[in-house]
Amino acid sequence: MSIPLLGINWGQTVNPYIAVPLENNISVHQVECRDDENSGLLKISLEGQNSPFLEQEISKASLKMVSLYRSLAGDIPGKNCYEISIPDEKIPYISIYGAVLDALAYKLLSRALGLKPSKNEIIEFLSHLWTGKPFWLRLLYESVALSSITGRTILYRGTDESIILGKTSIKKAARRNYYDANTVEPPSDPQLQSALAKLEGVSVISASNIISASPDKGLEIHSLLSTYYKIDNAVSYIVYGLEPPVDGCKYIQSLNGGLEETCFE
Repeated sequence: MSIPLLGINWGQTVNPYIAVPLENNISVHQVECRDDENSGLLKISLEGQNSPFLEQEISKASLKMVSLYRSLAGDIPGKNCYEISIPDEKIPYISIYGAVLDALAYKLLSRALGLKPSKNEIIEFLSHLWTGKPFWLRLLYESVALSSITGRTILYRGTDESIILGKTSIKKAARRNYYDANTVEPPSDPQLQSALAKLEGVSVISASNIISASPDKGLEIHSLLSTYYKIDNAVSYIVYGLEPPVDGCKYIQSLNGGLEETCFE
């Protein structure tokens, strides 16, 4: 799994994201489909997550994905489904979402192509699920998916603007709260919006330079990036009205453009 460690967007902004792998994995097992109507869908074990919201978002995306697959390759063999198990931890929603869809896309494309799909083929397949969503939200989803596929930290602003920054990973990221941003109106002053967007974009680029210069720092990454965490938190406060989080935590952008307060070890 991976996490969009840095990067906040809103409205019409298109700031890049830095996505970093987590030292958590999901497990995938082939199982017999119990019901023809759902052939080819994942059976997702969400014990410990206790989130109808997460389950609904994954279900909607996987249904779209299977429908897209059937339109391209025909019916899915009825006795060839997959079960995905997720660790019983408060992992950020966006990390679970990205990893689960990666797994399903990989399995479906492997069937369709008869060989291992490339990372670009997986991202292209997934991107069809997010057609119609704000451009920056598609960037968010794609950044997490690509980092999850490659196991690398990446700076991402689209398939033609992605840079691998190294092998840095995060030992543990724990979700505290999810905040729905759709009910919040960002500042209406265009000059203020422009200044905030520029600050956020420059901050992410600057942080990427630090990561690429010290790609294997492991746990030290949080101290190296503390200033940039503060900028993300400040932008989250100004744009979305979220109070600064407790020490050791920051806001990350998540499902449907909401924000998750996430804490690190």
